[in-house]
Amino acid sequence: MPMFKMLLVVMIVLMIAPKSSGQQALRFQVTGLENYPSSVALEVLDAQGKSLYKGYHPVAKEGDTISIQGAFTSKVAVQAYEDANRNERMDMGFFGQPVERYAFSNAAWRFLSKPRLEDQLIALSQGKYLGKLHFKEVSDR
Repeated sequence: MPMFKMLLVVMIVLMIAPKSSGQQALRFQVTGLENYPSSVALEVLDAQGKSLYKGYHPVAKEGDTISIQGAFTSKVAVQAYEDANRNERMDMGFFGQPVERYAFSNAAWRFLSKPRLEDQLIALSQGKYLGKLHFKEVSDR
């Protein structure tokens, strides 16, 4: 019977012990928004362009940090836009151009176009990444 009790205790301990979440952490310092406070929409993509995370984050002032936890791959891309009017969609102009500011990881930028996914990819180091997202308008260089 003592073996049964020991096994029972081990099982209980394993059930209540904190488990490794396998979660990675992305942190970005935000600059260049048009308005403060504001809301930023973020999407995290894997190297093939598959969406791993989507969410909205409040930003109170220039330089605030957005933190995201998730089960990310070793290389990801982040695409973001300022949802200045908080309507939860990227507003477009008459010719289909974004009218709200936007940013890409790795400071990827292409004049009047979306940068290639390969240019946006960032590598997580030990499951973590700390970087910057500088928001621009479509006509910025």
